[in-house]
Amino acid sequence: MIFGATAPEALPHEGVDTEVDASDCQATARPEHIQLADTPQIAATTPFKVEVEEGKSYFWCACGKSSRQPFCDGSHKDTALSRLKWTAEATKAVFFCGCKQTAHAPMCDGSHKGL
Repeated sequence: MIFGATAPEALPHEGVDTEVDASDCQATARPEHIQLADTPQIAATTPFKVEVEEGKSYFWCACGKSSRQPFCDGSHKDTALSRLKWTAEATKAVFFCGCKQTAHAPMCDGSHKGL
Protein backbone atom coordinates (compact mmCIF):
# COMPACT_ATOMS: atom_id res chain seq x y z
CA MET A 1 0.00 0.00 0.00
CA ILE A 2 1.32 3.45 -0.87
CA PHE A 3 0.54 6.36 1.38
CA GLY A 4 0.15 9.90 0.07
CA ALA A 5 2.12 12.91 1.17
CA THR A 6 -0.71 13.91 3.50
CA ALA A 7 -0.38 10.86 5.74
CA PRO A 8 -0.26 11.94 9.40
CA GLU A 9 3.03 11.89 11.24
CA ALA A 10 2.98 10.24 14.64
CA LEU A 11 5.91 12.31 15.91
CA PRO A 12 8.09 15.04 14.40
CA HIS A 13 11.54 13.92 13.24
CA GLU A 14 13.35 17.15 12.48
CA GLY A 15 16.60 17.24 14.41
CA VAL A 16 16.33 13.61 15.54
CA ASP A 17 19.61 11.73 15.37
CA THR A 18 18.89 8.44 13.64
CA GLU A 19 22.28 6.94 14.38
CA VAL A 20 22.47 4.80 17.52
CA ASP A 21 25.67 3.86 19.24
CA ALA A 22 26.01 0.10 18.90
CA SER A 23 26.73 -0.11 22.64
CA ASP A 24 23.11 0.97 23.24
CA CYS A 25 21.86 -2.16 21.52
CA GLN A 26 24.16 -4.89 22.79
CA ALA A 27 22.69 -7.99 24.37
CA THR A 28 23.40 -8.57 28.03
CA ALA A 29 23.24 -11.75 30.09
CA ARG A 30 19.99 -12.19 32.03
CA PRO A 31 18.97 -14.66 34.72
CA GLU A 32 17.14 -17.67 33.24
CA HIS A 33 13.99 -17.00 35.29
CA ILE A 34 13.27 -13.73 33.45
CA GLN A 35 10.96 -14.23 30.49
CA LEU A 36 11.61 -11.80 27.66
CA ALA A 37 8.78 -10.20 25.72
CA ASP A 38 8.65 -11.31 22.11
CA THR A 39 5.57 -9.33 21.11
CA PRO A 40 6.19 -5.72 20.09
CA GLN A 41 4.43 -2.87 21.82
CA ILE A 42 2.32 -0.65 19.54
CA ALA A 43 4.21 2.65 19.44
CA ALA A 44 1.76 4.49 17.18
CA THR A 45 -1.34 3.75 15.14
CA THR A 46 -0.03 5.69 12.16
CA PRO A 47 3.21 5.46 10.19
CA PHE A 48 6.17 7.78 10.75
CA LYS A 49 6.98 9.89 7.70
CA VAL A 50 10.76 10.39 7.53
CA GLU A 51 12.93 12.11 4.93
CA VAL A 52 15.79 9.64 4.40
CA GLU A 53 19.14 10.17 2.71
CA GLU A 54 20.54 7.86 0.05
CA GLY A 55 23.18 5.51 1.46
CA LYS A 56 22.44 6.35 5.11
CA SER A 57 21.55 3.51 7.50
CA TYR A 58 18.65 3.77 9.91
CA PHE A 59 17.96 1.50 12.88
CA TRP A 60 14.21 0.86 13.17
CA CYS A 61 12.76 0.07 16.58
CA ALA A 62 11.08 -3.35 16.38
CA CYS A 63 9.99 -3.58 20.03
CA GLY A 64 7.91 -0.39 20.16
CA LYS A 65 9.50 0.80 23.42
CA SER A 66 11.94 3.38 22.04
CA SER A 67 11.43 7.00 23.06
CA ARG A 68 12.96 7.97 19.68
CA GLN A 69 10.32 6.35 17.43
CA PRO A 70 10.55 5.05 14.84
CA PHE A 71 14.23 4.54 15.62
CA CYS A 72 15.99 2.34 18.18
CA ASP A 73 17.26 3.75 21.46
CA GLY A 74 18.23 0.40 23.02
CA SER A 75 14.95 -0.07 24.93
CA HIS A 76 14.59 -3.59 23.50
CA LYS A 77 17.15 -4.88 26.01
CA ASP A 78 14.36 -6.40 28.13
CA THR A 79 12.74 -8.12 25.12
CA ALA A 80 13.58 -10.95 22.76
CA LEU A 81 13.37 -8.43 19.89
CA SER A 82 16.15 -6.43 18.29
CA ARG A 83 16.54 -3.39 16.07
CA LEU A 84 16.43 -3.65 12.29
CA LYS A 85 19.05 -1.95 10.15
CA TRP A 86 17.68 -0.41 6.93
CA THR A 87 19.70 1.54 4.36
CA ALA A 88 18.05 4.11 2.11
CA GLU A 89 18.46 3.47 -1.61
CA ALA A 90 17.39 7.02 -2.50
CA THR A 91 16.85 10.39 -0.84
CA LYS A 92 13.07 10.65 -0.38
CA ALA A 93 10.20 10.49 2.09
CA VAL A 94 9.34 7.02 3.40
CA PHE A 95 6.84 5.75 5.95
CA PHE A 96 8.29 3.65 8.78
CA CYS A 97 5.82 1.36 10.56
CA GLY A 98 4.63 2.72 13.89
CA CYS A 99 2.39 -0.15 15.01
CA LYS A 100 5.20 -2.74 14.69
CA GLN A 101 2.77 -5.21 13.06
CA THR A 102 3.99 -4.79 9.47
CA ALA A 103 4.88 -7.78 7.31
CA HIS A 104 7.32 -5.54 5.40
CA ALA A 105 9.52 -4.22 8.22
CA PRO A 106 10.54 -1.53 8.63
CA MET A 107 8.09 0.02 6.17
CA CYS A 108 4.40 0.53 6.86
CA ASP A 109 2.11 -1.89 5.00
CA GLY A 110 -1.19 -0.59 6.40
CA SER A 111 -1.41 -3.16 9.22
CA HIS A 112 -2.31 -0.36 11.67
CA LYS A 113 -5.73 -0.09 9.98
CA GLY A 114 -6.69 -3.46 11.45
CA LEU A 115 -5.85 -2.55 15.06
